[in-house]
Amino acid sequence: MIDKILDVALWVGEKLRLRPDAVRIHRRKRILKELLSEPNPKWRTMKILTERTGATEQECRNLLVEIKARGSRNKNDEEIWGLIKRVGLH
Repeated sequence: MIDKILDVALWVGEKLRLRPDAVRIHRRKRILKELLSEPNPKWRTMKILTERTGATEQECRNLLVEIKARGSRNKNDEEIWGLIKRVGLH
């Protein structure tokens, strides 16, 4: 419910040309949360996360930290990310 209210508020702000960067950041965070909340896989590669959000790797890392995700490396040495509540801290 709160997400829907925030979406409406951000939509109004976007239409009024108020803080378009806040709208973009909110949308990217929502996409990241959705990707990392799907049942499988628990981890997503940085490549997928940047492709789906349109963010640079560094922007994506900053947003991931803000949504309480953590990074790691897979067996192919690719950077991967998962929500802490799903993958833990270790």
